[in-house]
Amino acid sequence: REALSKLAASSMTECRGDARDRYRRVLVSCRRGDLDINGEMVRQGMAVASGGYGREEAAAKGAGEGIWVGPFERPKAYRAAKGAMDDDEGTTALVDRVGEMFDRLKAAVSW
Repeated sequence: REALSKLAASSMTECRGDARDRYRRVLVSCRRGDLDINGEMVRQGMAVASGGYGREEAAAKGAGEGIWVGPFERPKAYRAAKGAMDDDEGTTALVDRVGEMFDRLKAAVSW
């Protein structure tokens, strides 16, 4: 959260999007001037790639940044290995918190 707050802390930050994923999270793309905040979060190892951020994730992995500093298992792979359902209570709570955070960010940033 701190990394996202630092990247988005500017009156020049702009987030757009209204599509939702299967967990009902709002999918947004955020920019601060020329900086793609979504891509930068992946590049810093603070998020996994979704959509077109494969190169950024590969760079973060190669540099051992953020979550890639040590062994990391994607949540979906972890749940599959443990036989856990994809929509367990912990996942739903986390998804809700992240969705709320992006909703607040979207509301706070002027269009």
